[in-house]
Amino acid sequence: MIRNYTISKRKYLKISFINLFIKILSLINKKSKQKLLNLLAIVIIQALFDVISLASLVPLIQILSDKDKLEIYIENLIRDLNFDYLLTNYETTFIIYIPLIVISIMVISTVIRLYVVYKTNKFIEDTRHQISSRLMDGYIYKNISLNSNSSEFAKSILSEVDQFIIIVFQPTILMLTNFLVLIAIVIYLFSTNFHASIASIILLFSFYICFYIFSKRKLNYEGFKSEKANKGRFASAIESFLTINDIKIYSAERFFSNRYKNFSKIFANTNATYSTLVGSPKYILEMIVFIALALAILFISFSNSEIYNSLPLLGVFAFAAYKAQPALGNVIYGINSIEYGSKIISNLYLQLKKSNNTNFKKDYKIKIKKNLNKENLLSIRNLTLIYDKNGNGIKNINLDIRSPSLFVIVGPSGSGKSTLLNILSGSLMPQEGEISYWDKRKISQPKISFLHQEYRLFNASIAENIAFGLEKEKINYELIKKVLIKAEIYEYVVSLKNDIFENVGENGSKLSIGQRQRIALARALYFKPDILLLDEPTSALDNANEEKIIKTLVRLSKNTLVIMSTHKTKYIPDYVNIGYINRNKIIVK
Repeated sequence: MIRNYTISKRKYLKISFINLFIKILSLINKKSKQKLLNLLAIVIIQALFDVISLASLVPLIQILSDKDKLEIYIENLIRDLNFDYLLTNYETTFIIYIPLIVISIMVISTVIRLYVVYKTNKFIEDTRHQISSRLMDGYIYKNISLNSNSSEFAKSILSEVDQFIIIVFQPTILMLTNFLVLIAIVIYLFSTNFHASIASIILLFSFYICFYIFSKRKLNYEGFKSEKANKGRFASAIESFLTINDIKIYSAERFFSNRYKNFSKIFANTNATYSTLVGSPKYILEMIVFIALALAILFISFSNSEIYNSLPLLGVFAFAAYKAQPALGNVIYGINSIEYGSKIISNLYLQLKKSNNTNFKKDYKIKIKKNLNKENLLSIRNLTLIYDKNGNGIKNINLDIRSPSLFVIVGPSGSGKSTLLNILSGSLMPQEGEISYWDKRKISQPKISFLHQEYRLFNASIAENIAFGLEKEKINYELIKKVLIKAEIYEYVVSLKNDIFENVGENGSKLSIGQRQRIALARALYFKPDILLLDEPTSALDNANEEKIIKTLVRLSKNTLVIMSTHKTKYIPDYVNIGYINRNKIIVK
């Protein structure tokens, strides 16, 4: 199905920054929130060492500028701390050790910073894994939706999560960690020279407020366009892959190529705009920081401080500017990224909300009842599932099927054949009705295998495709042989070079349609079903292969309840029960 994704400037999502930030935090689980708090605790330690490293520059620069004043400063500091016993030979001792102490502080500060960088990156990548895994689980474990959109799920799991991490979450975490460092530096600067600090901060905040007002709406709209374009890229690519034969037959290459390129170009342009908008403050900030430093020099030149002379204080402000500039840049980068990623945040929030509401068990189970008779029985009473306004589905279906046997459901397209089989398999939950399985044994649920129309073989060996979902070491190869014989494809498989270890190619591309069908049937039989369901198993086969499949199913029905749907009855034996279905009734002949 070809979808049209239009990008309207009037309908883009506008959400406040605070709400977006809260949504970002809600995307991570409780364990990740604890890890985030631990990370912020480490960042606070880093911020303290950054301040200590700033403070340690004062005596170091004082040595270079005025040794006599340094001696007075250290002597007063020692007396204030009541460490008078250190005054003996302090001049030589402290002059030697001050550079070593400063170096040690810088080394420790750097080591802590590197550790914070590692923990930050680890937390970000763990979050990527956690969110994508939750989305995958939500899709894998949830009940099959009649309106499922595979391109939407693929985009969310693969692309949108990566976009969220790179464009939104990483800048947000950097914003939080750097904000703490920035606060620590600002507090220290206030303690050194309040007026110079306040003038510099007013200048920086004035710049940011102006830039935020200028870029907020633009970032929000560009983020909306980027999300829509990315959705279009995925949908057009997947639809092109699925319809490649028709594209070749009808020479539609240019249409599908241009369709993808249009979305890709919009995506590229919006990302370029985003990168420019979030990257620009870095360069403007460099200019602002130098202006702020110049203002600090101006205020300091009029200061009458008795403790510090101008050179050490200027050195502290210069080094503080060196440390604060990337921190402030990351804070602004984080805020802009949250604005830009508003649509991505909202989409992931809704997807994860659905995943969290997922029931990890089948919502519908067949009721087990003790049967005192010799034959087992599948009983269906008043089964109803209407899934759209047009009344498509089934209504008040009543049916009894003895087991083992072959039962064939016949009806035109849209009559409810597939719906009934999906309910029996547990893939869909009926709105009304009951299904009971009368059995002589004590079982919790009958084992059900379902060969539906959309089965797929994956790019692996025949054995792995049959033992679907099992690790290699858990595969029962003797059982593989038995089900291949039952599916009447064993002779072909053993003629292959690698026997059951032969790779079938993507979706069984190395096999014929009939061979793929029989491998899929062997998969269904591997799990030893009490009930074997098949939806139109002969629809894509020629007459010869259709007749062979029917004969195979007849043989299997001697020990298993086999229920198949079809719209063809040419090769169905006369003694087989056929149920003619038409939405609200089923007539057995």
